[in-house]
Parts: sequence; C-alpha cells; structure tokens
Amino acid sequence: MNESKIINENNSSTLSRLQNLPGLNILPSDCYGDDIDCKLEMLAFAFNDIYLRTKKELKGIFSLNEAMGISQSYCGTLISQCNKDSLLTNVKSSIYYDEIDKLFSFDGAILMDKLTRLTEFQCLTVIGMVNEFRMASNGIMVPNEVVNKIFMIE
Repeated sequence: MNESKIINENNSSTLSRLQNLPGLNILPSDCYGDDIDCKLEMLAFAFNDIYLRTKKELKGIFSLNEAMGISQSYCGTLISQCNKDSLLTNVKSSIYYDEIDKLFSFDGAILMDKLTRLTEFQCLTVIGMVNEFRMASNGIMVPNEVVNKIFMIE
C-alpha cells in the first residue's frame, strides 16, 4: 500500500511541475484549460512523430560498422540538456581509449565529422536509435538487418 502511495505522490508532483512549462501553452485549443493528461498525450505523439521524421532525415548517413561503433560507445541516458555533447564525448572517448573504430573497421575521424554536423535533435535521435538497438539486443547479438532498420542504413 505504501508503494502505491509513493507512486501517486510522485506522479502528482511531476504533473504539478509539468503544468508550469511554457511549452504546454502552444498546444492546440482542443486541450482546454489545465487538462495536463491531454497535453502530455499530445506532446508524446508529437515527439514520436518528430523522432520518426528525424530518423528518415538521417537515412543513409551511417554505415553498419559506424552504427555498431556508436551503439557500443554511447553509455548515457536519453534525457539530457546537452545530447550532442554527450554523444560526441562518448564516441570520441571510445575511439580514443577503446579503439572502437579499429574494432568495427571504420574511420573514426569521418564518423566524428558526421556526428559534429548533426543538430542537437538529430543527436537525440541517434541516442534514441542506440536505445532501440539495446532493446533489440537484449544481451545477444543483433542481426545486421535489425541494425540497418534501426539506423536507416541503405
């Protein structure tokens, strides 16, 4: 019983913090007043749509080996205010210290250049693809076809 009380208190606390976000006020008028659930649902659908569209923008940018290297390198979380810096730092460190570029046979400088040219949201999308990769792996090797699909490799 105490566990459900804690969960409900945490949800209430989160919802009260979210209600004050100025970005929620830009949502269309079909979310009247303070209907936070409606607004959060719309934001979740919008984020998912933007994520999928951004994945399409990234189609063909990475090779299979680069995608494997990025997936092996990144060890952060999806929620960050500096996704690009986080992604670049993780991959650069992995190239320098772990020689991930040699392990997966790709040019580390070229990959870093590709990542540097991405926008902040495109980097967040790459991090999302890494998380998709990890969910697909479940501790086992991921087939190339799955990696190709996740990273939009042609």
